[in-house]
Amino acid sequence: MRFSTTLIASMAVILPVLASAKGATEQALLKTAENAVPGESALFTTYTGKKTPLASNYTQVINATGTGEPGQDDLLFQNLLAAEWVIYTFYQQAVETFNTSSFTKLGFPNTTYERIREIRNNEAGHARIFQDSISKNSLKPGPCKYSFGFGDNAMEFLALQVYIEVASQAFLTGLQLQADLNVSRATLMAIGQVEARHNTWALIENWKVSPFSGPSDTTYPYANQILDMTNSFVTSCPSENPEYPSPRQNLPQMVFWANGTTATPGSQIQPYFYQSANQPKFQTGKEAL
Repeated sequence: MRFSTTLIASMAVILPVLASAKGATEQALLKTAENAVPGESALFTTYTGKKTPLASNYTQVINATGTGEPGQDDLLFQNLLAAEWVIYTFYQQAVETFNTSSFTKLGFPNTTYERIREIRNNEAGHARIFQDSISKNSLKPGPCKYSFGFGDNAMEFLALQVYIEVASQAFLTGLQLQADLNVSRATLMAIGQVEARHNTWALIENWKVSPFSGPSDTTYPYANQILDMTNSFVTSCPSENPEYPSPRQNLPQMVFWANGTTATPGSQIQPYFYQSANQPKFQTGKEAL
């Protein structure tokens, strides 16, 4: 009994110290954010804080500092950066909204929140990589305001996560057809590998379904059409931001009826075009007009 009392007393002293040390480590990491390099800094891998791992000088429009010709793949990476702000913000909002118990009380593994936080870190690193891939002669788009609709519902967040990760894999694969430089193609492939791991984790660990879809992913030739789907989350953008995606076809946006489905992997959904002034026209034997 004396041992138990001593142990409890010791833990009462040690735990606050450990928590304080962890907080100090997080603060020390955040102080390095302005010069942090993806692939080298823990901010983009194991950082555990709720605050964004990105320094404020990166979370805004960055104007061109040169006057020469744009880089060969600047437009491609402007589009990708705009898309990445959607994905990064999706995870950042989740990290700020939820905690470990948000998921364990629904029956998900006790590492779910930790993995979401790690993915947030990865996505922050992707934003930095795409910024660095745009030459000094071109503007680097800043984040917009977004509405994802999951509120404080952890289940809805996890269902939407699969949709966003599948979309990101699709446009990263398709954009390789647009890239002019080999280094750009290599960057797209490297980021796509990480996104695939994000989705594989979600499908296996959370939804207990097979992550295998076949021997090859589809190299979708109209990647900008997939990028355009992410505009459904955008509510407003900085006036300096270029059109997204560019060029944009302004295709009818599609969502699904929420009633009667969980939208979890494997469930049935009924899609519909929700913009009354932007409806597709169908003709037999032809693509939508």
